[in-house]
Amino acid sequence: MTQGDTLDPDFAVARMVLVEIGIYERQLVHWMVEMEKVSTNIFYQIEIAWIEQYKSRIAALYNITRQPLLDNMTRYHMPLQACMMPELLELSSLPRPPIWFTNFAKESTTHALGFATSRIFPESSRMFESPSYAGMHKRNDMAAYFNAFSKNLCSLPDEKWFDQSLVYARQTSSEFPCLYCEVVLRRDVSTPVDVMDPLLDFFQVPDAPHPSKKTLARLAMALGEPDGQRYLKFARSFVQERGQHTQIEKTYGGFLRAPKLYRAAVLPHFAGFVADLVQTTGSIHEAAMGILGHPWRFTFHYGQPPDTGTMRFGADDHIRPRTVEPLIPVVKSKGCCGPLIVPEISADILAGCLWTIAAACHAEDVQWLLVLSSQALAEQDVTTFNRLVMTIGLIGTHEAIRGLTRLRTRTRHTTMLNRLDAAMANAAAVSGLTTVEAEEIVAPDHGLIGVFGRQEHVSDEIMAVLTIAGSGQGKIHYESPTGTPCRKLPSPIQKDAKCLSVLRKLRLDAKLISEEMRQHRLRLERSWLTKQNWSAAAFQERWLDHGMLGWLARRQIWTETTANDATRTCMFANNGSVIDPDGEPSPPLDPAAVLRLWHPIHATGSSLAARWRRTLTRLGIMQPIRQAWRETYVVTQAELQSSPDSRRYAFRVLHQFQAIELAQPRGWRVRTLVHHIPSSEGEPWMLVIPGFGVCAELRTAGVGAIELGRSGRGFTHVVTDRVQFRVVEDRGNWRYDGARKLHITDTPVRLGDVDPVVFSEVMRDIDLLISVAATTLDVGPEDLRFIPEIGEWRRQSGLGEIPLPSEPHFGGVARTRREVLETILPSLVPTGTVELREQHAIVHGRRHDYQIHLGSGEILVLPDHRQLVLSLRSPPDKPKPPRIILALHDDVRLHMIVDDLLMLVQDHLIRDESVLAQLEALARDESSLG
Repeated sequence: MTQGDTLDPDFAVARMVLVEIGIYERQLVHWMVEMEKVSTNIFYQIEIAWIEQYKSRIAALYNITRQPLLDNMTRYHMPLQACMMPELLELSSLPRPPIWFTNFAKESTTHALGFATSRIFPESSRMFESPSYAGMHKRNDMAAYFNAFSKNLCSLPDEKWFDQSLVYARQTSSEFPCLYCEVVLRRDVSTPVDVMDPLLDFFQVPDAPHPSKKTLARLAMALGEPDGQRYLKFARSFVQERGQHTQIEKTYGGFLRAPKLYRAAVLPHFAGFVADLVQTTGSIHEAAMGILGHPWRFTFHYGQPPDTGTMRFGADDHIRPRTVEPLIPVVKSKGCCGPLIVPEISADILAGCLWTIAAACHAEDVQWLLVLSSQALAEQDVTTFNRLVMTIGLIGTHEAIRGLTRLRTRTRHTTMLNRLDAAMANAAAVSGLTTVEAEEIVAPDHGLIGVFGRQEHVSDEIMAVLTIAGSGQGKIHYESPTGTPCRKLPSPIQKDAKCLSVLRKLRLDAKLISEEMRQHRLRLERSWLTKQNWSAAAFQERWLDHGMLGWLARRQIWTETTANDATRTCMFANNGSVIDPDGEPSPPLDPAAVLRLWHPIHATGSSLAARWRRTLTRLGIMQPIRQAWRETYVVTQAELQSSPDSRRYAFRVLHQFQAIELAQPRGWRVRTLVHHIPSSEGEPWMLVIPGFGVCAELRTAGVGAIELGRSGRGFTHVVTDRVQFRVVEDRGNWRYDGARKLHITDTPVRLGDVDPVVFSEVMRDIDLLISVAATTLDVGPEDLRFIPEIGEWRRQSGLGEIPLPSEPHFGGVARTRREVLETILPSLVPTGTVELREQHAIVHGRRHDYQIHLGSGEILVLPDHRQLVLSLRSPPDKPKPPRIILALHDDVRLHMIVDDLLMLVQDHLIRDESVLAQLEALARDESSLG
């Protein structure tokens, strides 16, 4: 928008019309306020009274007595003149409306039925003879008309709106020139074709989530021309401006719904429309009356977001090609609401700009593209996110792979995850690697050197040391040059600029280490399902010699298979030497050997796992991926008989959203069960395992309901059903193509034919979901029968008689807890105070006896089985737990059970008021019964 635009005749005429509109609207609003002083709901009262009178007149005039026919007479027949009829409310008078409104009300009234009614479709005047304004026709009933106006704010554009829009236009054209050029020139139908910049046609591409080879070739060829860099410069500017503008102004229902951008874009279009309206009607006054009489396209009352000067007028979201005719949309498929119409060209030039950046393939673009991807992920902008990550994947640098890996740790949306996998595959293909190999090779070490971490001098006397601790968290501690630990930095050093700079960088790297280690840990754990293995040379290079992955490798147990198929399990000490299950030195690796992560289901008997447990306990090693203490699951005789279905975990009630948060990071495809999509219950929770050609399925159904805002109503809980495995066909190579060509068939797999490791890991995942997310509410079959959603939303048979288990869940996770407690209890509590039974720990306190369920952690006071809720988790003078409990560092509930157990053993020392109140109430009940 230039300074000369304010002198444009269309702009001058439009502003004069808006001045008139502002004056007349203020008169109308003042009158509406005066009317409501008579009665707060006066317009509603008039409506009810008029409808009753209308029906009685129709019945008397046409001798109609049947009520159903009279019910067709509604408020849509009520004329605007009804608000000027005090007799409807048995009043002597009403406030007088503005003269212009009185005249308009008379014009929109007909007496065709013998008395005043609204013209259902007002007679077209000269101003609406043009087809361009056909959309302004609307019913002129009283209720609909007054709903278009607000009694507190301006509802139609006036001179203030016009002046502010001019300011927005100048700001937008200055701050976002590329964005303004595309939005205004391409969308303004009044812009002559020869004025439109032909540069924009260059970015017109097919509407697809990824570019075709033909599109990339065309863009790359254009970039190689002498003036080709101007395309790349515009593309970068446009994408960056779009990202910046999205952060400044949130959009609602389309990019043009951003208020400032919308007003800047629509202003020239609107000014031309108003000027054309003046020319058609012959006067400024008549043009203003035309808009006031038909306010629905121009009122802010229906804009999004409200009160920002946005209206329905001009909010189209399409582009106009300059050199080619608009392509006809094609029908791709039929949805639940009819054919799905998909335009053949993209709705804006964002895709074309991103594919241009991908075709240029410059490494310096990756960093800012990753920033925009994080923004799109936070806003759940699926389309923009998918195109951004695909662009990053096509560039395919090491930084691109690292960035995509970090994004994947924070992504939960299924469509986004699928596009991320495809982008990762593209990035890895640039180097001729699989996705897993690419992630290993480009993994940064953050300056870590072996087991010593990374040391940075913050002063001459103190060093800050970055290390990895726990299950893979980046930690910073301080020590002297001789290695003496320092608890904290002295105040003068903390204020030093050099110290602050060093600590800022270390803290950032510590955060990155924690995030990346989660992904590396999960990827290594899933190597059991991907059949990942390493040659001795690759293992040494990618794992043992790597600053960060070497820390992870030295805490896991590995299986070495030599060329003659001899196998052994081993670990690696900090100095790189090999140790056996008893912690003794073992021969070095065979150069021709292959290594893979050891799974305890392969242990020949329980002795091997027990030997490793003793060694890990003695060495104080916390395994980031549990192996020696890992739960294993085998097919039972009952499952062989019910094959291909397993009902081991059927009929458990889970908190849906908690279960989803647990399942999705572990690779499960989970669809939230909601009311407005009944088919969502027909799709099971799935874990695709292409390495073994199977897909695990857990069937679920929704229970209860909760409002999800714009997404409708979702289920608060889910009921689990059968577990099944199906055959997966790979029509490509999933290791290289991001698993994009996998096809899940309907062919079931018998449970006895499923690989033991696959079966064990799938069942462990489900056991973990149920152990953590299972509800502790006492929900019985009778309760479920009275929940209407069960009968309405579950489509399978026999659902009214779901045989829910009466006891809390007790699976493999709980069994491992019992094994740990059997080992550590003798050193924690006095003899005879705690006894372990099959599923419970019985605690003998001074006040009462208690029963703690090892699966759910539920506490009952014996002998009456009264529930006890503990808010205090640390008992007084609690002895420090031995190091063996660190083997189950990822089992939060086990730590809670141990804390509760130690507290209840000393229940006479409890000081927490909420716990004491419960115990005293129990004592009173016992005394009253006695």
